[in-house]
Amino acid sequence: MKGCIAIYSGVIPSTTFIEQLIEGVANQGKRVLLVGKKKGQVQYKSSLIKVITLPKNNLAGLPILLYRLFLLLVKKPVGMVSLISLIQPGPKKITKMIHFLNRSLPFLLTTPDIIHVQWAHDVCFFVELKKVIDFKLLVSFRGTQITTKPVVYDYWAEAYKKCFPYVDGFHAVSEAISREGEKYGAAKDKTVIIKPAVKEHLIAQKQAPPINKNQTTKLISVGRKHWKKGYRTALDACYLLKQKKFDFSYSIIIGKPSEELLYQVKDLGLENHVTFHTNLPHSDVLDLIKEADIMLLPSLEEGIANVVLESMALGTPVISTNCGGMREVIRHKENGFLVPLCSPRAFVDCIELWSAGDLQFKTTLLDNAAATVKTAFTATRQIERFNSWYHSFFQDR
Repeated sequence: MKGCIAIYSGVIPSTTFIEQLIEGVANQGKRVLLVGKKKGQVQYKSSLIKVITLPKNNLAGLPILLYRLFLLLVKKPVGMVSLISLIQPGPKKITKMIHFLNRSLPFLLTTPDIIHVQWAHDVCFFVELKKVIDFKLLVSFRGTQITTKPVVYDYWAEAYKKCFPYVDGFHAVSEAISREGEKYGAAKDKTVIIKPAVKEHLIAQKQAPPINKNQTTKLISVGRKHWKKGYRTALDACYLLKQKKFDFSYSIIIGKPSEELLYQVKDLGLENHVTFHTNLPHSDVLDLIKEADIMLLPSLEEGIANVVLESMALGTPVISTNCGGMREVIRHKENGFLVPLCSPRAFVDCIELWSAGDLQFKTTLLDNAAATVKTAFTATRQIERFNSWYHSFFQDR
């Protein structure tokens, strides 16, 4: 597929920010190929987006695998020879071989010009694929894929060091995460910083702040279930608020909460204060952010959290740990609050500071937050930068 960009995350639909990238690139007139396992319903408006689904398991996917092998043999017999060369001899389990074939065939059949891999842990598979298909390989650095995995597991550190030299270009969501990639061989001159973004219509929804949105101060956090999200710190802060007889509620929008978090809530006597929400559509998440008084980001590590940008756009103040790329967005007491890592007391201090602040202080901070998003973190700006980046690789072909 000439003039085609494959955006690969492994699942369809993907995360909100990757879906935003897919739609934005197609809206700029580029052909987009998506390959992955279907995990939910999605209907793309653009006819330029082509979807190839991967089977959820090897047995159920055997008929489509045989069909795609037949297509490759008929339409691109040279591709069949290439595929055979990729299959290493030896005691490889048949299930692993089938999995490898399922992932490889869509790309051998379509031969996109660019494959943009959204999660770094997939890089080595595509480095192997580059041996038999001529394409430009781009890799994004996002979150724990680059900040945690290679630190905790030597396997990933060595895999990155082995494969990164064969990557044509890297995308980092922040300066901080770019520096993490350099530790494993990602060349600085091959790396572009394109920060996360929100759609402009969210800024238009921003409301003027009342003295208090709610009689009970509504706190909220949004994120996946992972220890680096730092929910323990936020719950400890809630315990301190309870001890002060501060009137609050805390909503955590997460996947299924871990036993550890459920235990901590009960151990601290926070059952009447803390609510876990699961499997909410993005529109409902935005509504809850808009209704909340304060967004808490207690993470130990982040690139730049999309939920923080959404909160700033919607007029909900943010208290974030000073981790990763967050200092590239938030200026303390100017457009939000930055606190040290693992400091429940610092969160409490900022919650009390905001709650006691006058209307002028709140209005100025929220206006600054919206202006920050409007100036540097809009989807239009982000897509323009991605398209410019992609175009530079098309010129090399």
